[in-house]
Formats: sequence, C-alpha cells, structure tokens
Amino acid sequence: MINLKKTISYSKLIDKYHNLRLSEHYSNLNFDERVQTANDLMNGLKDIDLYHYRRPLDSTKFKNNGKMNGAKKNNLGVINLASNDYLGYTKNEEILKASCHATEKYGSGSGSVPMLSGTLTIHKELESALADFTNYEAALSFNSCFSANYGLLSAFLTTLDVAILDTYVHASIIDGCCSTNKVFFKHNDPDSLKCAIKKASKYKNKLVIIEGVYSMDGDIAKLSEIVTIAKENGAWVMLDESHALGVIGKCGKGTQSQLHFLPEQYTD
Repeated sequence: MINLKKTISYSKLIDKYHNLRLSEHYSNLNFDERVQTANDLMNGLKDIDLYHYRRPLDSTKFKNNGKMNGAKKNNLGVINLASNDYLGYTKNEEILKASCHATEKYGSGSGSVPMLSGTLTIHKELESALADFTNYEAALSFNSCFSANYGLLSAFLTTLDVAILDTYVHASIIDGCCSTNKVFFKHNDPDSLKCAIKKASKYKNKLVIIEGVYSMDGDIAKLSEIVTIAKENGAWVMLDESHALGVIGKCGKGTQSQLHFLPEQYTD
C-alpha cells in the first residue's frame, strides 16, 4: 500500500526528473552524467520502496483461471494475484481464436502510428463498441492504460492548471501530470477533497482525478459525492476505469453502472 508520504515523495522525484530534462543544465550534461542522473532517480525510488523491477514469467504455466501449475509431485498450484487479468481473458479460447483470425487478416501489427496508416477498421469497430458499451459518445483506443493516462494528461494539462489527485491513483496518472500543478487529497475522502479544491482555488482549470475501483485495495470510489463537490467548485472529474470495466456493474459496465450513476447526470 502506498501511503500519502510515499506518494508525495514519488511525485517530487518525478517532477525533479522532468524539470531537469527540460532545463538547460541537463542539455549540457554528457552521457555519463545523464546515466548517473537516471541512477540517482532509481536510488531515490529504492529509498522509498517504490522501485519497479521485472520478474519474468513463463505464460504457458497459466491456465484460464489464473492459476499457475505447481510441482507435479504434490499437485500444488500458485494463484497469481499480481496480474490485472482478472477474468482470464489472455487465455480465453474464443479470444485466442479471434486473435489468430485478426492476425491472419491484418498482420501482426499496424505497421504505423494511428494518425498515418496505423488505424485499421478493427480499431474503429472496437472504439465504436466501447462507446456504446459505456454510454459515451465516442472512445479512443490506446495500447495500454499507462499510455492513455500519460498521453491524455500531458497533452490536456498545462502549467496554469491543477490536477487534484486521490493519493491512491496509479503512477501513470502522476507521471501524466508532470507538466502541471498537483494537489493531493486523502484516499476516497470527500471532506479532504473539499480542502484540496480550496487549496487549488487560484487555478482557473481544476481536474479531479480518481479511479472507479482502486487497484491498491479494490475499494470503489465515492463517485456521486466527489462529482457533486467538483461541480460545485467548477472542477472537472476524470475517472480511471482500468480495474472496474468488465468487473463490476451491470454486464461489467463499470463504476457508473454499479452506482447507478449515468454520464449525463452532471452535464449542463
């Protein structure tokens, strides 16, 4: 579990790194010094127990139910609780067959970025289906939630705006806010959000960022209360549904469905 102190420490480290990248001082560093800067960043993350490492897995050991085969002698199995593949879709037979069919038709990749020749008909079909499923007017597909969060936030927010963040939001959200101001509020705490918005009152554009289902504890956002507070204070709300879609709500439609909260409820 990431506490408030660690979250803020992480944010300061990332800010320091991004600010350095944009500074004239960084441009004057030689390659050795830039590598040392990266090492310093990693050591800083290690100091607050937030260093990310990679553990290779043999995916063929995993069954559809998320269990990994154990030793044959004692017939034990290991359940993978680190994966986000809650529903076992990566080993679903129907999806695997559809994937093979799509590969035969479209190839192993798009061969280009989306805005050139990298948008395929299947991408548009997926986006249309996602928009219909979530009751929104449109959807845009990315190759990962990390790239979606980073791409959206780094493009949308400027140095004159402010992101008001739940302390438990994903690292991709914090990274995406590298070029804007940040104010944190206690996890899923509407009263703390009120204080955070008041603290951020000097900024014209305020964006409250939460998750529908939090990956840290699996708890659900107090969506109605948070949106009400944000609207009363002229702030927008961004809802990350990475861990909610397909898991909660009617037919897996996510947090808004689970809480009977329709997207149009709070539109003018």
